[in-house]
Amino acid sequence: MASFKVLALAALLPGVAALVQPRRLGACSFDNEPTVPFFWDESCPEDGQSLGCLADGVHAQCRFCGVGDYSEVLCPASACSFDNPPHLPYY
Repeated sequence: MASFKVLALAALLPGVAALVQPRRLGACSFDNEPTVPFFWDESCPEDGQSLGCLADGVHAQCRFCGVGDYSEVLCPASACSFDNPPHLPYY
């Protein structure tokens, strides 16, 4: 019953709805998508001072991975996409 009251109140007050919505996983936002792989990493510190974090220059949790200077940052398997998936493990 209490959650119904909160949602009803949120509907009446602009801006309050965002405070009671379930937390969604963020997304990187690039003006031009990079060629370096990237993913959303909740373990990145808020100041972005960790290798690959703050990749989009906006979100601390947006992280480069897998190649070049970021080869030490392992990309999650979900960052891969194949037309024909390999039979061997990847990442």
